[in-house]
Amino acid sequence: MLIAGSIYILVFSCILLLVPSEEIAGSSAPFEVFIRTYIGKDMGAIIALCAIISGLGALNGWILLQGELPNAMAKNGVFPAFLAKRSSHDTPVRALLVSGVLLSCVLLLNFQ
Repeated sequence: MLIAGSIYILVFSCILLLVPSEEIAGSSAPFEVFIRTYIGKDMGAIIALCAIISGLGALNGWILLQGELPNAMAKNGVFPAFLAKRSSHDTPVRALLVSGVLLSCVLLLNFQ
């Protein structure tokens, strides 16, 4: 954890100290601005592509966790028992549906 934290602090410090604040404030991708400015324009696009791939991978993991966590908590008696039931393919369908509906409602509330 200390190594990962140190890397994050080092990287963010480089961005904050070397890129003008106006440029960071106007950008939605400060890492890409930093790489484009100091390494090259082509590398900025590659970093942006890597960020997209990383985000999609994290999203995949969160979707899998979205069904498994309520299912496991229901098995332990923390959540309602109907969430503990799995389908014939050993998938927590009920937990996925309930989590998906609740998260969609939260998203809609945030949207308004």
